[in-house]
Amino acid sequence: MFYFQDENFRSNLRDRKRRENLLKQWRRARNLTFACQFLVPGIFLVYGYIRNHIELDLILWLAVYILILFQRADQMCNLIVAHSVLEESRESSAAHPTVPQTVLR
Repeated sequence: MFYFQDENFRSNLRDRKRRENLLKQWRRARNLTFACQFLVPGIFLVYGYIRNHIELDLILWLAVYILILFQRADQMCNLIVAHSVLEESRESSAAHPTVPQTVLR
C-alpha cells in the first residue's frame, strides 16, 4: 500500500513539474508576442517617419497588419497550451484512473 501511494506521489510530482514547465514556456511565448506586438510596428513607424522614403499611410497599414498577425499568434499560443494541458490531463487520468475501468459488452 505504501508503494502505491509513493508511486502516486511521484506521478503527481512529475505532472506538476510538466505543468510548471508548460506554464514557463507559455509565459515566455506570451511575453515575446506581447513585446513584438508593440516593438515591430513601432520600428516600422519610426523608420518610415525618419527615412520618408515610404508614405506614412503604407507604414501605418503595415504596422496594423503586423499587429493583427501577432495577436493571432498570441491566440494560437493560448490554443496550443490549452490543448496540451488537456492532453496531459487525459494521459494522467488514463495512467492513474480513480474509478475502476470496466468493459461493457
